[in-house]
Amino acid sequence: MRRLLLVPVLLASCAPEPDPIPLNVAPECEGLTTLHCSLPWPSSQWLAEDATTATGYRLQYEAEGLPLNKNGELFEVEPYRFRDGFSPGAQMLTMFPADADLIATPGVAVEGSWALSLADDSPTVLLDLTTGERVAHMVEVDARAHEDEGSGQLIPNLALLYIRPAQRLEENHRYAVALRNIKLINGTDAVATPEFGALRDGHVTTSESIEARRPGFETMFEGLTAAGVERESLVQAWWFHTASGGNLRDSLIAMRDDAMERVPVGGGTCTVETIEEDYDDRSWARIDGTYTVPLYVDSDLTGAMVVRGDDGLPEFQGWAEAPFTMLVPRVLVEPGADPGRLLTFGHGLMGSASGEGGGGFLRGLGNEYGMVTVATDWWGMSERDLVTVARALSDVGEFAPTGERLMQGMINQLVLTRSFKGACKDLAELQHEGHSVIDDGDPYWLGISQGGIFGGTVMALSQDITRGALLVGGVNYPVLIGRSVDFEEYEIIYKTWYDRRTDREILMNVMSSLWDHTDPGVWLHHAVNDPLPDTPVKQILYQIARHDSQVSNLSSDMAVRALGIPLMTPSVVTPWGIETTTEDAPSAYVYYDMLRDPPPAGNEPPDEGNGAHGDQRYVQAAKEQMNQFWQADGVVRNFCDTDGCNPE
Repeated sequence: MRRLLLVPVLLASCAPEPDPIPLNVAPECEGLTTLHCSLPWPSSQWLAEDATTATGYRLQYEAEGLPLNKNGELFEVEPYRFRDGFSPGAQMLTMFPADADLIATPGVAVEGSWALSLADDSPTVLLDLTTGERVAHMVEVDARAHEDEGSGQLIPNLALLYIRPAQRLEENHRYAVALRNIKLINGTDAVATPEFGALRDGHVTTSESIEARRPGFETMFEGLTAAGVERESLVQAWWFHTASGGNLRDSLIAMRDDAMERVPVGGGTCTVETIEEDYDDRSWARIDGTYTVPLYVDSDLTGAMVVRGDDGLPEFQGWAEAPFTMLVPRVLVEPGADPGRLLTFGHGLMGSASGEGGGGFLRGLGNEYGMVTVATDWWGMSERDLVTVARALSDVGEFAPTGERLMQGMINQLVLTRSFKGACKDLAELQHEGHSVIDDGDPYWLGISQGGIFGGTVMALSQDITRGALLVGGVNYPVLIGRSVDFEEYEIIYKTWYDRRTDREILMNVMSSLWDHTDPGVWLHHAVNDPLPDTPVKQILYQIARHDSQVSNLSSDMAVRALGIPLMTPSVVTPWGIETTTEDAPSAYVYYDMLRDPPPAGNEPPDEGNGAHGDQRYVQAAKEQMNQFWQADGVVRNFCDTDGCNPE
């Protein structure tokens, strides 16, 4: 009897191995789905092992695997190989054969319900495999996926599913993205693709690409299992690795350190080209000219690229002239007036020093509070760069010059402040009754919109400015662009050259790796709480407008989580994951409710701007708050009433 019982066991042990599952995966594609060659993103498929980097990886996109423009031009992948991982500001993108139904999917974390993403049974999991901790996030379906349907398209679009972390990811960490129990709008449950199913279930395939990924996926599955995410429950999962801090910041820090040696404290060279006295009833003079900056790009023209040495770091290329516009208020030339504080100003989207730097808001602010204001063009994203930016929207592979020139633009901002607190303060045109109109005290920063966004990077880098006000700013362009009414004109160009919505969204996120040299998401956490070497701790006043239709509150909240500063209360909004304070504070986040209609839900802009973005700066309480902050012993103080800040 015992011998008979052994027969089935022996037969089973001799059974032939099953044939490999036949899969045909293009090696240039991500490969876990056939719905789009570049999805899911970001993915380990585009990480090549490299023992010379801090992470052990290097980005290795294949040009054929990324979307082409209407001319069929291959994507230029070489600039991305500089990165040793993906952007810590990455947004996760994926897709199913039908749109995800977030209403029918129980427990999913949408905007405003971040905490649900940390629940044990959350259908989406973002897991830090380095620490084993879950990462708070929200999930949304592309609200604009179907906007072009009916215009001759034969195949309906599928909507991207976005997973958006509450704040930037950690540098040089490995992350897993896992999805389970996802409902689709056709009433079905999402299921695994054959490619992912083979990895999940341990089935051997004929695909070299899939088999090469098996060891990394086994490590991922082990991490997910340890975090309570059952392997067999998954319908999609993938992993990626973020870039190291040195790879993200060393280039710009090297430029800054070299520039500050070449323009030391007390130094600087400026040339006045025009001076308009009695400029208006608020300004004694408007002064336009140039100041001298150390150059690290191959020319002072738009489209320039950083020149790097054998060590990979930028190298000094000589000197160049950058424009400045200065306003001297009338209040500083009244009999017996003391010199005024210096306020460096960062202009808005694709603007200029001559425009916004000489504009009405600064004329009024400077005269009301006794401040000399100075601005320069933000190289990389000023009106002189419009042609370069437009070219990048027609061929996204040519985006690199925008990111590179932005690095030089940051250096120009730092040199501007140092020059006008240094030798340029003694220009004859800045003298009144035998003394300079600029005092010997600390300089301050004011950035509005784009200046509030990139001003976060300036503040983290500056060795001269310790107190800065960032107005209606945010972080992470792939997040804020889709919600901004400002992008409409640029998108006309973008859509002309990339007619598939999915392609445009993927490429916008791919470009984030080239934004990272200057994107504030890489720098803000070094402004207040963890200063860079040889850099003072900063104080930040972050003012925003509720329901801003140009820079979304979602993006602003992400920025403040990175900064690690408290929300001043009472407030009309209390964002998730941000501490609060009712007391005066060295740094604080302040919501101003402009009493405007909210923008549409999701990642689409309103049909027209609601004015909140531009009007917030004029609220008297906001100006009083800034002036109090820009004092030698200044703090953030609440100048609003007990109901929160609004214009009434």
